[in-house]
Amino acid sequence: MTEGIEKQLLDASDLQELLQKRNELEELLAQEEEQSIFLAEEIKKVEHQLHSVKNRYKREAALRSKNKKELDKINKSRSWKLSLPVRKLGEVVKKSKENDSEEQFNTAVKDIVVQSENEKYNARALDRKLWGGYSNYALEELLELKNSENAPMNERMRATRSLSRWYYDHQEYEKAYEELEYINEVKPINNPNPDRVITEIKVMKKLGEIKAARRKVWEVINSRGLQTNLCLSMAHLAEEELERLNWYNLVYDKNGYNQIRKIDEQKPLDLENIYTPTTAIDKGLNKFKVSVIIPAYNAADLIHIALDSLLKQTIQNIEIIVVDDCSPDNTAEVVSKYAEQDERVKLIKKENNEGAYAARNTGLQYATGDFITIHDSDDWSHSQKIEIQLKALIKNPSAVGSISYLVRASKDICPLNAGSLLSVKFLMMNSSSLLVRRSVIDNLGGWDSVRVAGDTEFLWRIEKIYGDESIIRVEPTIPLSIALSNENSLTGTSTTHVKTIHFGLRRTYRESFQWWHEQAESAKDLYMDPTQVNRHFPCPVPNMLKRPEVREYDIVVIADFSSESDQELLDEMLKKFTNNYEKVALFHWPDYNGNPSRTIANNIYYLASKHQIDLLVPNEEISTEKMIFLTPRILDYKLDSAPKIKYGKTYAADEDKSSETRMNREKNLIKTMNVKDIEWCTTEELKNI
Repeated sequence: MTEGIEKQLLDASDLQELLQKRNELEELLAQEEEQSIFLAEEIKKVEHQLHSVKNRYKREAALRSKNKKELDKINKSRSWKLSLPVRKLGEVVKKSKENDSEEQFNTAVKDIVVQSENEKYNARALDRKLWGGYSNYALEELLELKNSENAPMNERMRATRSLSRWYYDHQEYEKAYEELEYINEVKPINNPNPDRVITEIKVMKKLGEIKAARRKVWEVINSRGLQTNLCLSMAHLAEEELERLNWYNLVYDKNGYNQIRKIDEQKPLDLENIYTPTTAIDKGLNKFKVSVIIPAYNAADLIHIALDSLLKQTIQNIEIIVVDDCSPDNTAEVVSKYAEQDERVKLIKKENNEGAYAARNTGLQYATGDFITIHDSDDWSHSQKIEIQLKALIKNPSAVGSISYLVRASKDICPLNAGSLLSVKFLMMNSSSLLVRRSVIDNLGGWDSVRVAGDTEFLWRIEKIYGDESIIRVEPTIPLSIALSNENSLTGTSTTHVKTIHFGLRRTYRESFQWWHEQAESAKDLYMDPTQVNRHFPCPVPNMLKRPEVREYDIVVIADFSSESDQELLDEMLKKFTNNYEKVALFHWPDYNGNPSRTIANNIYYLASKHQIDLLVPNEEISTEKMIFLTPRILDYKLDSAPKIKYGKTYAADEDKSSETRMNREKNLIKTMNVKDIEWCTTEELKNI
């Protein structure tokens, strides 16, 4: 009986212990639940800060430690690079002592010398610097590289081609041709090369050497056949309109496309006087409706080119939505007459002028098609263009869009150079031909409402979500469109010029939206509501639709914002400035000795996005109370162009007390930005400004 009582007492004791543990666990779980709720609320409060943490994590993972940052800085220094042969030679000497092999030693030394010499010569990097803001220095180095007998031949030829592009762009055609002839002299080839000849004949035409240029093209045709760019070269050189038309039609005919004809045989060959016949197609294609959106501004004189070519498309089940962007001319009246004659044409009139991309977004709200495409108001389209692009999508259900190619031409349809620089082609991708399934618009919204480069952003956004193969490049050797070249367009004006893709507004905008794309985890993150401007990344003010007439800032920060070794400092300084000042702007001044392809660091984009820091670009005019230059090494070289800034006080970080260094930097600042009266400070002093 005693044993039974003891057993009961033990059981009671165990039960008490279990109850106590249970209570403790319940209390602990309750605390953890409270903590979870608290943390969830905190996460919501600091959602934007989470992006900063992610970026910091990426940066720390890349740099790994403070010591590695210093090591990277040393490794990138000019003196460290110059000492490479000596250091490698030391390694060889050490190994040779271990192996005691004179032959191996001599071979290794020879390899080091060759490798070191090759690393000194990088024509591609110099070319990027040439167009990337440092033309004075890069031009000189390219000339040295071209004439260097020690440099690899391929690098010398790349340097020479780079020089020819530079001279051509600056209308120094004789110099450009001399560079191209130099390539033929130094590196002759047995068979005619289309790429060489096409660049040569473009320069020769500028010099009036038409007959000699034609002979060159014929030689290549006899060797390589009737390639599209060679036919277009002959059209480029043709002096008679019938000959020019025949060369175009040779391209279409040999590829099974309808030929171009003149509307009125008595009138000159002109973009306004051509058409291609409408032929029968598979009736099954017409079960799909295609919406064509045309933004139009002051287009009364030329919009008939686009409308006539679209109404003659082999695909008949289309609706043409013309969005008049508040034109002061009679664009709306012209389009209204088309709408009266053909119910497929619809006119939408905007009350405010907001640019082509905003007009496209307006058009999206009226589009009822299964597929949606766009068209510029002064482009001409081949009658089979939409058919070919639609077929490509029907045959490839995994693809979401298709795009075709164009030729830029003068009014008499003479083909012009493709791209902003002297190139080896006449054909180029037509971003204004993009045709997409309606689901793309449903998932990603519309275009960014900017002045220029919105096509590229939208195209890359699609490929980011749907994959690199989601957009089909249709018929890359056939000009399914002819675009009228107009130097007065936004493409040709200084601040927004297409060449700013190398240095300036377009590059700044492109790299900024690429940062936004990289942060996205789903299509939802990249959705742009076409009914409003809802950009989620920094955009240069000159590329915005609504821009203040007067731009005033409290502080402007100028530095190499791509520098990995300076990111901790730049991050700290920008946070201080955004806390202390209301209106902050930054200008990225790349380091001449750095990687010309490197972009502004991710965390800088994040801070700019979070605190509405403006990204400045060359040639825009602003004013600021204070201007601060960080990363002082950037001032060792003069920049080709920079923002035009009216400033109060100017400060520059500089730990180097050398008067010679400072004098050189002051000189470069005066040349680049007309900045005088600089107050040199240590980094610590700048933190308290």
